[in-house]
Amino acid sequence: GASDPSLSMFGRLQSYYNTHTWFNLGLSGMNTYEALAATVPGKPAIRPASNITAALGYDPDIIIVSYPSNDVNNGYTNEETISNLTLLYNIATTNGVTMFFLGTQPRDFVDEAKRIQLSTQNDLILQTFVGKSINVYPLVTRTGGYIATDVAVGDGIHLNDEGHRRLFQQVVNFDIFSIVLPIVVNDFKAEIQHTSAQLRWKSKADDQHDYVGVEKSTDGQQFTEIGRVRPRSRGTSFEQYQFTDMGPAVGKNYYRLALVDKNGRKAFTKTVQVSNLVPGSLSAYPV
Repeated sequence: GASDPSLSMFGRLQSYYNTHTWFNLGLSGMNTYEALAATVPGKPAIRPASNITAALGYDPDIIIVSYPSNDVNNGYTNEETISNLTLLYNIATTNGVTMFFLGTQPRDFVDEAKRIQLSTQNDLILQTFVGKSINVYPLVTRTGGYIATDVAVGDGIHLNDEGHRRLFQQVVNFDIFSIVLPIVVNDFKAEIQHTSAQLRWKSKADDQHDYVGVEKSTDGQQFTEIGRVRPRSRGTSFEQYQFTDMGPAVGKNYYRLALVDKNGRKAFTKTVQVSNLVPGSLSAYPV
């Protein structure tokens, strides 16, 4: 779409956030099934150089996911797409990486139902990933769900330089790095203490940090907050913190820290797993 790579959304982000290193793993025509960690039987095979595993291999702070219209073009339902995006989000979160999603973009489908599906899918992304989804759809869409004339390349699919500028500006307006960096956490680990799980970490916080939420799960997917720890001080020095879970379940227990700023936005640490092999016996190790 863009006339030069430097004028694409990615190129503009590279230039604007020039103190950060960016990697673009996107491929033309790629869909959400190809981005998963493992191939789903009967669906397109994963692309090992461009999927979630490859992205995590760069040890990123942030992953931005954008699948503008290919899933709809390939005939996948919105339920399939949201399910795949949720899998990606859960994998990233488990690895302590914050993931953001760009909403869909219009495509000049002849079939009106597909244009409506793209609009609906955009709404679902915004509803599913609250605080982590960036709405670009209305910026580049005209009546009927078509690409706005002033941002259209002319192939019915791609955006021109102005379209990419609007996407870039919307990402900048979302202020992704302020969401990720209100607090720095190091050395998050779990230790055994009789029949309880003792969690310890070191952190330093700035003025925008509100609290650390301690979250627990028995399946590594659905987490529940079991406590909050507020910073004792703010500045450049690390301090030691701890939290005790007095009632770990029998079997596997997963813990993560939710780093919450004063606007209620969250980033997550990597997950630590504690296995309660038998009642009264615990073992702990990173996932």
